[in-house]
Amino acid sequence: MKMKTQKILKICLGAFILLSVSCKKYPEGPGVSLTSKKARMANLWTIEKYVTKSGTEYKEVVFDSNLNDTIGFVLDLDKDGGLEYHFGGSHGLENIKGKWEFFNNKTELKIISGTESEEFLIRKLKNKQLTIEDSVGNVTYFTAVTKG
Repeated sequence: MKMKTQKILKICLGAFILLSVSCKKYPEGPGVSLTSKKARMANLWTIEKYVTKSGTEYKEVVFDSNLNDTIGFVLDLDKDGGLEYHFGGSHGLENIKGKWEFFNNKTELKIISGTESEEFLIRKLKNKQLTIEDSVGNVTYFTAVTKG
């Protein structure tokens, strides 16, 4: 009886490991999460760093070539699909409202503001870490901050 229980336990453990590896949705993780994708995405995110396709790296801020300014940026995504951008620099502070949604089997994020939208490949979606890549190949690394 003891051998049978051990055999069943080994089969279950092997199946779990196999499913964990094969179920990885995002290239940078996580492999498995007990928290839903929507619950992980709904957070207050601040930029940890922004890396352009050419490799130029900005820490905690993004350079906006249209404004010729470096700006701070916070992205607030709620669980009902609402969003707010909060960003500012020497040109002042701006807040923009919009919506967010998953698409392409929850491997991509769409940000909608007014009549404009932008799509991002989700490279990592953890409780406190989010990494997205835009259509040009620029990568943004976010860290979650406590709402309050």
